[in-house]
Amino acid sequence: MPALIGLLALAALPLSSPRPAAVPRRQSALLVPSSLAIRFRDLLARPPLPPPLAMREDARYKVRYGILGGIGELRLTIAEERAEGRIRLVKVGGQGEGAVLGIGRSEKRVTGDFDPAALTSRRWTMARAGGEAVTDVIEQPSAGVLTMVRQRPGAPPSSQRAAFTLPALDPVGLVVRVRVAPPPADHPLQLLMLDGQALYRVTLIAAGRQLVPDLEPAAFGLRVEGRADPIFYDGRDAFDRPRRTFTLWLSDDDARIPLRLTMPIGPGDVVVELVEATRIPRTN
Repeated sequence: MPALIGLLALAALPLSSPRPAAVPRRQSALLVPSSLAIRFRDLLARPPLPPPLAMREDARYKVRYGILGGIGELRLTIAEERAEGRIRLVKVGGQGEGAVLGIGRSEKRVTGDFDPAALTSRRWTMARAGGEAVTDVIEQPSAGVLTMVRQRPGAPPSSQRAAFTLPALDPVGLVVRVRVAPPPADHPLQLLMLDGQALYRVTLIAAGRQLVPDLEPAAFGLRVEGRADPIFYDGRDAFDRPRRTFTLWLSDDDARIPLRLTMPIGPGDVVVELVEATRIPRTN
């Protein structure tokens, strides 16, 4: 992009002639076609992406549970940017796998398109393997209006539509949403999240800048307290699924990389800790 800006700036400089021309000349045939000029203008007018999405990112995490120790690993990615009409979308993804005592190993993979202007997921695919294999493909063409298709091996796909009062996010999109726009300090933030086709109302509260537990070297992070309440599609509480609370720490910089997440489950806590994060500029 800097090279493009430099070329356009040079093109705007007046050209000097060694002597006045006696006859007015026709304009040069090197003029930029109008369609290309409009494209350049749109590129230059396009605002920068929010800092958490401004670079490609690959982050790896370890997952442990209570006295059992390590039970799995997680990978979160931010990939290419693309345009869909006037909408800018950023490809995001997540992959987690694990098992308790080596039994019942499972894997979950999410890929999606995040809309940084609308702060929501436009579409995503969630595939679960191990035990019952299920793939959910979800489209959200407008806020809160969803088309969902569920696919199972050996069975025809089943589809349904749903309309919610708020936009819905997939689990990876929820993390991206919090990174781009954390909850304000003065009041809670409520979002909707779909895990597969299970709906949750997620409430987030900013807890301020605090030391991140067990981080070496010691550093401060942005602490966010959260609660995930299972609900039906009509907004009623779903008592057949457990409520979850969690604490998320983000890095105290513009990137707001997730550093640590803890969630009490049964007699222990599931702890997700950052192992390594790489951020590199995009080449597209």
